[in-house]
Amino acid sequence: MASGFAACDGGGAAGSGVATDESAREEACEPAPLDLTGLFAVQATLNVAVDSPAIGVPIPPATSSILLLAGMAQEGEAVAITAQICQIEIPAVVLENSDEAITFEPHEDLVASIGASTSRGRLGATETCATFQGDPITAVAGAVLATPDAPLPETCCEGGTDGQPPTCARTAPSVAACACDQEGDGHCGATVYAHNTPVPIDEIYVTLRTSFALDGTVPSGDRIEGKVVTPEGARLIEQSVVGCSRGGEPCIQGFVDAVRSLNPIITQNPDEPSTFLGRRVAGDLDCAGFVAIRDSLFR
Repeated sequence: MASGFAACDGGGAAGSGVATDESAREEACEPAPLDLTGLFAVQATLNVAVDSPAIGVPIPPATSSILLLAGMAQEGEAVAITAQICQIEIPAVVLENSDEAITFEPHEDLVASIGASTSRGRLGATETCATFQGDPITAVAGAVLATPDAPLPETCCEGGTDGQPPTCARTAPSVAACACDQEGDGHCGATVYAHNTPVPIDEIYVTLRTSFALDGTVPSGDRIEGKVVTPEGARLIEQSVVGCSRGGEPCIQGFVDAVRSLNPIITQNPDEPSTFLGRRVAGDLDCAGFVAIRDSLFR
């Protein structure tokens, strides 16, 4: 799937781009009192392996990204984190001897409808150059789960009104995980637009989960950087297919089964780590603003 965030000065770091030369990094990492409290715009670059057994041919590794706004509240070496996913880019599936990649574009309201999640981080010290280890950040779309690591469902929750599926915003987690209408568009699951699929499909309705942790260092009070770590037993990006539509009509079961068989398995590329960079930004920056300044913030 592919989709498609004003930064404060922070001593010049947030508005001047990312330092690339080693001397700048060393200068930024001189030990000094550290206070991470504030808002950080984080870009996670995901280097992933993509597999789809039903396709039957090797799929090249791919790169995608996740953007999130992370509110940090530091108390000693402990950091409370409130994370809002702003953009999820799920890698395209590139087939041999094909001129066009299979891509999936999230519904314009999908990411905005995912609520913030909370996590915690730990610093190795209360000075710059300290290590930073975060607990997993998990976001789920199109489903309600009893626990964050429960299997993603493929069947819709019971209930709803006027023939419409229940919305995720009004469905409480239950022991039996089930799919719900994420965007309020009348379709059970989270809606993504399909492009160049072997089976002609307009929209696919999925349950979606991303789970990752940030593990790195703090060169300055305005910057966090390091590796994106996949929690044990989880995947960076995972989805299950609930249904689909073509020509404005619901798919017959045969088409749903075909889409499920092509659903890619996305895991960390063992040969190239995923990385992240976080930059301090103004506390009133929202996701739309983040997306708008992404290129200048992380150039």
